[in-house]
Amino acid sequence: MVVRAHRLAPEETPPPWTRGARTVADSDPRRLLQHLTQAVTHAVITARTGDLLMLHAAALADPVTGATAVFVAPGNTGKTTLCRTLGPTRTYVSDETVGIRRDGGVTPYLKPLSTRRPDWAGVKDEQAPGQVGLRAPVAEPWVAGIVVLRRDAEHAGPVELEPLDTLDAVVALTPESSGFMRTDGPLRWLADVLERTGGARRATYAEVSGLEPLAAEICARRSPW
Repeated sequence: MVVRAHRLAPEETPPPWTRGARTVADSDPRRLLQHLTQAVTHAVITARTGDLLMLHAAALADPVTGATAVFVAPGNTGKTTLCRTLGPTRTYVSDETVGIRRDGGVTPYLKPLSTRRPDWAGVKDEQAPGQVGLRAPVAEPWVAGIVVLRRDAEHAGPVELEPLDTLDAVVALTPESSGFMRTDGPLRWLADVLERTGGARRATYAEVSGLEPLAAEICARRSPW
């Protein structure tokens, strides 16, 4: 698939924006880059639908073993902040879409990190991973554990962890998936991932730094694959 970006002159009116567009055009370079990132992500998801189990998640891996912690959450709830905070001591796999293969391997999607800035109203700053101290995986990533994130600004104390049985985990994860029902046996596939990795947990937290011990525990696991 090809996604084209076209910088318009200031006096030109950009065409209506759609996430699935294959040509992105705008006179504002910041908005152009944001829309380009979104269009490429949509194209990638479309291209891999059916052969990857794709979760809307952030993922960080141990740089030596490839053990990958997958943190699932809706958009605009802290996945990018998690990668920026916990990622420099690990390797960056994605802050948007985590593609799991049937052998347990994870296909990295090293997109730019889309960061909100108070001085950029309505537009996100697209930053290359290296600009914020993140590194690409060296060892092949594989899924070691899945966490469903629940950020609560009023939460006090350490991160609260709640184990989810397989059915509850499936219910929590399927809304945060892409192309789920267009894969072969998606429920069995997801259940197998959960059972091999010890089941999903829901983490309730206020500050993303509190997730450091959880990320460390998952990235220290041995492969069940």
